[in-house]
Amino acid sequence: MKNKITWLGFLLLLAGNYLFGQDNAIQKEIDEQVWLPFIKTFNAFDGEGFNALHTKDVLRAALGHPGW
Repeated sequence: MKNKITWLGFLLLLAGNYLFGQDNAIQKEIDEQVWLPFIKTFNAFDGEGFNALHTKDVLRAALGHPGW
């Protein structure tokens, strides 16, 4: 009986997470506008491009890496 209650709770948890998740269109827009440019500039060590993704009132301090 306890095992059935545990499985039922687990399934309800998964169902709740699925039902209240973000809309796929919103997630795709976030990925295209923020996440993919972030990965590209970060991996290329492009400090100017990386800073352009952020607001102007953010101070970024990177120590010990050339070009940043």
